[in-house]
Amino acid sequence: MRTFNLIFVALMPALALTFCATANEARAQTAGTVDYTVKQGDTCFAIARAKYGDAKYIDLIHQANPGMGPSPHALKEGTVLKLPPKPVGNVGPDAKLDFVRNQVSVEAPSPKPAHKDDPLFRGNRVSTKEASAADVRFAADNAQLRLGEHTLVVILGDAKGAARVGETTLVSGSLRARLGELDGTKKNEQTIATPGAKVKLGVGEAQVHVDAKQTSRLAVYKGNGASISAQNKTVAVPENFGSKAEKGKAPTPPRPLPGAAQWLTPPPGLVFGRTAGADFFGDFGPASTGPAIATWHVQLSKDPDFQDVIVDARLGTATHRLEARAVPAGDYYARVSGIDDDLFEGPFSAVGITHVVPFEVVTRGRDVVLPAAPGVLCSVDGGAMAQRAAPLALDGSRAHRVRCASAGSPGQGADLDTSIVATANEPPRRLSPPALRGVTPPKEPVLITAELATGLRLTSNNVGELGFAFGGGLGLRIPLRSGYLGFGVRLGREEYLERSVNPRQLGGQETKFTHGALVIDGPITYHFGKSRQFGPYLGFSPSALFQNGTFALPAGSSKDSFAFLLGLTGLVGAEVKLGPGDLFGELAYRGVTVRQFDFASVGMRGSFLNFGYRFILR
Repeated sequence: MRTFNLIFVALMPALALTFCATANEARAQTAGTVDYTVKQGDTCFAIARAKYGDAKYIDLIHQANPGMGPSPHALKEGTVLKLPPKPVGNVGPDAKLDFVRNQVSVEAPSPKPAHKDDPLFRGNRVSTKEASAADVRFAADNAQLRLGEHTLVVILGDAKGAARVGETTLVSGSLRARLGELDGTKKNEQTIATPGAKVKLGVGEAQVHVDAKQTSRLAVYKGNGASISAQNKTVAVPENFGSKAEKGKAPTPPRPLPGAAQWLTPPPGLVFGRTAGADFFGDFGPASTGPAIATWHVQLSKDPDFQDVIVDARLGTATHRLEARAVPAGDYYARVSGIDDDLFEGPFSAVGITHVVPFEVVTRGRDVVLPAAPGVLCSVDGGAMAQRAAPLALDGSRAHRVRCASAGSPGQGADLDTSIVATANEPPRRLSPPALRGVTPPKEPVLITAELATGLRLTSNNVGELGFAFGGGLGLRIPLRSGYLGFGVRLGREEYLERSVNPRQLGGQETKFTHGALVIDGPITYHFGKSRQFGPYLGFSPSALFQNGTFALPAGSSKDSFAFLLGLTGLVGAEVKLGPGDLFGELAYRGVTVRQFDFASVGMRGSFLNFGYRFILR
C-alpha cells in the first residue's frame, strides 16, 4: 500500500499537466465555436464550403450538432447550428466507402479487404470482384459512385485540394454516378477519365462503362450537361441517350438507350409466409419503344437502394420471369433493365416491392390452430373475414379452408388482393433459392374502343363545298410488338351547305341544291407505340355513301335525288390521353366513284378534319 501511494504521488504532476492541457484544449475549442442561423436553401455541405473552404469538414458540423441523423439533412430555416473552429492541418479522408458487398479491396498502397466506412485518399485504388459492389462517397462534393462487379477505379487529384469525382479514373468495369442530388446543389459538373476518353457528367445520374477492349461508353439516365470526349472531338449526350468511344477513335453520335423494362405481371405487394418461406414471382418484358433488348439485367434486393442484392444476373431474352422460392419474412425489391446489342444499358424498371408477412396455420394434437396476427384478416370455411385477437383452434379431424388478407395497405400502397390457402397437416416444402426462368409472357389484351366524333368537310367537285359531319363507331385494337393494328366500323352523317347548280337534267335551269349522305366507314389503322399519353397513327378506310339531295325548282316545287357512292379514304391522326379514353384528331382525303340511283348526283371527294373522343375499353 505504501508503494502504491508513492507511485501515485510521483505521477500526480504528470496527470495534472495532462488534465490541464486537455481542459485548455476543450476550452479553446468551445471558445472558438460560433452560432450559425440556417437560411433557406442551406445544406451542410454548402455551409462547410462557405465557412471552412472545403466540404470535407462537414463532419465538424455533425459532431458539434448531434441528433441530426444521416446525411443529407433537410435543414429548417432559422435553426441555429454550432460551428467549431477549423482545425489546423489535414482533417478526414478525401472519400469513404459507403457500402461494400462481397469481395472488395482497397490498395493503400498494398491490397487489403475493404469494409464499410473505410477512408479513401489520393492514390487509393478500389476494385470489386465477381458478384461484388461498392459505393464511394466523395467528401468534397458528396457525389456518389456506385461500382459494379469487376470494376477498378483510381482516386487521383491535385494535392492542393480535396479529391473529387472529377479526379477519378475508371480503369475497367462500370460505375453509376449521382451528382448534385445528395447535397442539394445544382452546380456539380465532373469529369471521369477512362483509358481512351474523358466523360463529363452533369447533375443527375449516368453510367460509365469500360469493356475488355477499353471501349468507353456513357449512358445518361437523368439530367443534362453530359458529354464524352476523345481524339479532339466532344459529343454531347442528352438524357436517355448513349455514346461510345473505341480506343483511338472519336465518340459516336448519340443513340437512344433501351427503354425502361416493364412489369407484365408485377411482383405481388403482399405474401403470407410460413415456416418454409413464401413464394412469389414477377413477369417482365421490353418497353414499347427503343432499341431491341439483347440481354436482361435482373436484380432482387432486400433494401430499396439495391445494396443488399441477393440476385444480380444478366440473362438472355428467353427469360421473362423473376421467381423467388421459399424466401423468409421481410421486404424484397425487384427491378429489371435491358441491354442492347452494343452493350448500352437502359434505365431500370419501376421497383416491384413484395412484403412477406410471417403467418402459419399449425397442427396441435387433434386441433388446427389459427394464430392471431395483427393487421391480418382471415375467414374460415367461407366465413366472414375478421381480425382475430387470440388464436383459434379448429377441428383437426378434417381439412379447413383458411383465407387471409391484409387489413391495411403496407409499403407503398401495393395491390393487396393476395391471399393464402392452408389446410391441416400440410407437408413441409423444401427451401430453394430465388430463381430466374423463361416463361411465355402473358399476352396483351385486345382493346375495344368506342368513339364519338364531329368534323368539317371540304369537297373539291366542280364547285368547292363546305359541310360538317357527326357520328360514332366501334373498333378493336390487336397488340403487336411495337404498336397496335386497329379495325373498326363508323356510322356518320354528312351535311353540306346549300349552293346554286345548273344541272343538265333540268334543262339548264339554275336552281338551289342541298344534299348530305349517310356514310359507313371501315377504318384499318396502325397505332405507333404503346404509350397511353400520346400516340400517332395512320390508315385507310373503304367507304359506302348513301347520298340524298333536293333541287329547289323555280315554280316552288322540288326534286329529290339519290345516289350510291363507293370511296376510299386515307387518314393520319394522333390521340392524347384524357380521362378514361383519348382525345383524337384526324386529317383525311376521300376519293369516290358514283353508282347513280336517280337523275342527278354530286361527287363527294375531298378533304376532312375530324375531332372526337375515343373510349378505351379493356
